[in-house]
Amino acid sequence: MSVTSRATLYMPFSTARVFDAMTDPSTYEKLPLVDQTSVVLAAPDGSSNGIGAIRELHIKGMVIQEQITGLEINQRMDYLFILWPLPLINLGGSMIFTPYKQGTFVEWVSTIDSNQPLIKKALPLIKLQSDLGLKFMLYQFKRIIAAQVS
Repeated sequence: MSVTSRATLYMPFSTARVFDAMTDPSTYEKLPLVDQTSVVLAAPDGSSNGIGAIRELHIKGMVIQEQITGLEINQRMDYLFILWPLPLINLGGSMIFTPYKQGTFVEWVSTIDSNQPLIKKALPLIKLQSDLGLKFMLYQFKRIIAAQVS
């Protein structure tokens, strides 16, 4: 039984601006707890956020590698954690960008599972915490983009 965490937030910035900031690995270095990011493997087109790119995030003692699995410019980016230190199975996530009024409506979803019985029982609680974490991240991105725009 997998669980999907979800967070949404309206941002008063163009969809292109929000998409660029949230898919650029260097923006993540401005987030609390993120020490460093790097591109382990560029996409076949040479980009850091094209399909197939592998990016690494160093987050206070943890290393997470994500691979970009889908990309529609200014609309969505899909990813899969291929390396992370948690006893969970990442089944993928998406950031979806929808133009709305004078800005952008962002939806961030991430699905996890576990093959360990005790952790499987805790998945509903982990989902609640992950929902809050994704919402926190969206607010941080909004703050970062606002600082870049002004």
